[in-house]
Amino acid sequence: MIMIDKRGRKYELVPPEGGWGYMVALGISLYLSVTIVPICVFGIVFGTFLSKIGDETYGITLVNGIFNTVLSFTGLLANHLLQKYSCRSVGLLGAVLFFVGAFSTVFIQNLNQLILTFGVFQGLGFGLLLPSGFTSFNGYFDKRQNVMMGVNQALVVAISIAWPGITQKLMDAYGWRGTQLIFAGLSLHAVLAMLALQPVKRHMKKQYITSIEAQVHYFVEEGENGEPKITDGEKPLLGNVKASIVANELERRKASVISIGSLGISVSQVDTSRIEGKPKGLWTTIYDALDLSLFKDPVYVNIAFGLALSLTADIAFLSIFPMILKNANYSPADITIILTVYFSSDLACRVGLSVLSAIISVKNRYVVLAGALLSAFFRTVLIMNDDNFYIVLITCGALGFLRCMVQTPIPLVVAEQYGPRFPTAFTLYMVVGGVVACIFGPLIGFVKEVTQSDKMAVHLLTGAYLLCGIPWTIELLLKRLSKKNIVNN
Repeated sequence: MIMIDKRGRKYELVPPEGGWGYMVALGISLYLSVTIVPICVFGIVFGTFLSKIGDETYGITLVNGIFNTVLSFTGLLANHLLQKYSCRSVGLLGAVLFFVGAFSTVFIQNLNQLILTFGVFQGLGFGLLLPSGFTSFNGYFDKRQNVMMGVNQALVVAISIAWPGITQKLMDAYGWRGTQLIFAGLSLHAVLAMLALQPVKRHMKKQYITSIEAQVHYFVEEGENGEPKITDGEKPLLGNVKASIVANELERRKASVISIGSLGISVSQVDTSRIEGKPKGLWTTIYDALDLSLFKDPVYVNIAFGLALSLTADIAFLSIFPMILKNANYSPADITIILTVYFSSDLACRVGLSVLSAIISVKNRYVVLAGALLSAFFRTVLIMNDDNFYIVLITCGALGFLRCMVQTPIPLVVAEQYGPRFPTAFTLYMVVGGVVACIFGPLIGFVKEVTQSDKMAVHLLTGAYLLCGIPWTIELLLKRLSKKNIVNN
């Protein structure tokens, strides 16, 4: 939105690229450290309890599947709440719900209660925390998004490295209930993290518009039905660069998703039915409110399902990996060493990605694609040689490195492709993730029951990487071929 100051100079408000944004980034690191990091050692904490009341593999995959499903479908609720309330308010609600679930888990006696406390309450809480934090972060940073996201997640992984060892010591000293009670207390720090999410409009910076930029904005006019357009008579005056700027401005205004004043903290939609004097039906109201038109875009569908599949393949594997190592007769000390190598490699990659992002520009989608395909290869090598400690150690180092390439860029892939529509695009991706998790959770249990093999469950998750990598590769190749044909013609 172009504004004019008292001297008549035109300017627009842009993200601060720092300042209080550093506190927001630190807050995100804090809440991830006290919520998602403890979840990564779910198998260590609850493995013995689940083995006593039933199938350990089935219990772990079922509870984590429900957690991911609830987390993902909460994206719809978060999308609605972020239209009416600030990121801080929605995030605080999520932090309280997560703590309630974590504290209640201390007193569970059976699998159904664990599903309710961990799967539902903690999943619901984290489902509100995640989009609140990333939406606020997306408003504070634009050019430095990749660097700050890398630094942010590097801090989280640095804590993850020590977490398996800490968890094992807590288990030895206090048992799983005492350990979970400590985790519940730590989760209260998410409240402090959410308090840091101040509205970005308080910290926006003025960027004055040059004469060329002012000329570009001048050519954006209202067309029929209120749609923005470039006037035909003056379009030839615009060069390619100027035209692309106008095209971006048109897309931003057509989307009508991010309110310019809050830059992602509030979400708005254009109510065309009221303009045309037509009453809205229920489906139209839902369709417009959730901006489901994104699902008409095959690129978005491919991206959303690909990200959901790769994340499910990663999270579900990590939840059952300690149990697989235990069944392969590795001692608790060996498992701690293997997991430490895994998370250390993850940290090294995140630091490397942060440095690389500061030097060169790399498309985040290419990073995820490479991570998914290589993870499929190394995970297969790991499972086929799980009786060799050194091969397991080496492949875990590689998988930890690749985990960073799969997980870190996820919000950035969405922002890269659908920046102006980020809140809606990200929350709808979460819904897709819920569908995928809902399918894979029971499917893993079914495969384990039929084959009586933990390895087959891992192979199934490895296949999810391929279901991401192959369609993405096909899409990118088709795009490249079409560009060549345009150039040749």
